[in-house]
Amino acid sequence: MKSSLSLTLAAIALSLGGAAIADGNEHISLGRVANEAGTVATVKKMPTSPYLHLAQGVTEYNFNGIIQLNGTHYQAANFQWAPFYSRNWQYGANFGIFHQNDTNGSIEGIVNYYPGQDDKVWYPYLGGAVGFNWGPGSHDTVYGGQAGIKYGLDKNVALTAEFQYRKQGDHNMTSLVGGVSYFTGDGLVGTSFNLPRKGSREFQFVSDFNFNTGARRYFAIDKGWFWDDVDEFLFGVIVDHDTDFTTGGVRVGVEHHFLSHSWQMQTSRFLPFVGGYVGTEFGDGDNSGFAGAEGGFKYYLNENIALKAFLDYTHRFKGPLDKDNLAIRWGMIYNH
Repeated sequence: MKSSLSLTLAAIALSLGGAAIADGNEHISLGRVANEAGTVATVKKMPTSPYLHLAQGVTEYNFNGIIQLNGTHYQAANFQWAPFYSRNWQYGANFGIFHQNDTNGSIEGIVNYYPGQDDKVWYPYLGGAVGFNWGPGSHDTVYGGQAGIKYGLDKNVALTAEFQYRKQGDHNMTSLVGGVSYFTGDGLVGTSFNLPRKGSREFQFVSDFNFNTGARRYFAIDKGWFWDDVDEFLFGVIVDHDTDFTTGGVRVGVEHHFLSHSWQMQTSRFLPFVGGYVGTEFGDGDNSGFAGAEGGFKYYLNENIALKAFLDYTHRFKGPLDKDNLAIRWGMIYNH
């Protein structure tokens, strides 16, 4: 009888805890269930904050792009790893790739300071950086400072905007940096929700970072339909501009997404994929067919909005643009 009562109380307590986690409005801390008859489970309700929580043990992963404000324009993308060693101080490393006529890389050590102690939506910060560049014609030490702000979409995701100053040899560079951050660590609990399933439809808006020519600009809009839980058919239109040539095109393609049982149980927002496509383009110069392959990931901020980043290889059968083109592409997805 005592054993039966204890098991019943434990089941009730766990049910309450599961309901609270699923609901997301409050967190329930479960106490112990005693083995003796007559002792009840201790259930303590703890309020939770909807805000981004910065503290020791939290690590930020940031992906961003640069808009240069002075000097010769170039394409640039960065990935940043930056743990917090206190509520106010963050250190880490920034890995960058820059393309103008040549492709160069960079690595920087960064330190940022965040004033205040409370959890909030907006987090301003100040910081500094020192590092070096490498690649064709670039082997300089780089140093400077940054000031920015992070806007928390929820407890794990934030949009970021930053003003950067960098000194590289005789060059002074000022840039605006925009990106998105994902936070992991102690006390951070992401919201669970459905990933796309059979019957889901989405629009994908994509641009790129191109390795072959700095003057090139690429934009694409694709409409997708999931015919099962992991496979998607896409139809899209593209605009491709390279110096004196502008072309448009249409394409069809497929994407296959990799799900594990944990993702199917709605415990992750991360969705890797591979895909391929064929199409035709027209405009300045000769018309040409093309085919390509891609691989990357989608990260869902909520059930309707996702970020997409992937490596894309395209082969054109003829025409004025590069016959073989390799690019990092990224964009936004609206799922409905």
